[in-house]
Amino acid sequence: MELTEIEKFCLDAFIINRNADMAYLLSRPKPSNAKPDILHRMAMRWLRSKPVKEYIERQSLAFFTADKTSKLVGKFRSKDSVLSALEAELPVLRGKDRLDALMKIADLQQMKREETQPNEERVHFYLPMPMCEECPNRINLWNGSRNKET
Repeated sequence: MELTEIEKFCLDAFIINRNADMAYLLSRPKPSNAKPDILHRMAMRWLRSKPVKEYIERQSLAFFTADKTSKLVGKFRSKDSVLSALEAELPVLRGKDRLDALMKIADLQQMKREETQPNEERVHFYLPMPMCEECPNRINLWNGSRNKET
């Protein structure tokens, strides 16, 4: 079964606004007199059909991949924005996905803590350099002969 141009147009609208009943209703050549619950069932059956599912998959990739990638790169440049996005998704996630998100949140919070810690103060100790027997400064510095000469 090949999709008509009107059906494709209505499916494009469905991809954007997710109104299955309206997309189905507008894609039909004749107006429907079905009750809302029956109309919804017919719309869902239409959306589950193989050609419609394939078209939605292809178009969703075309609509959102290029546009969202550029937006996401700008949106998630800081750890705070990534943390807030992960925390916003937590109520929806279940099982392994939820555990993975929690682990990522913990990792990002630890990285933030490490960034905000002040640089530790380092104390530098200077050790004397070993002197050889032929060194001209050896006599002056280590034997105290400098004090004796004056």
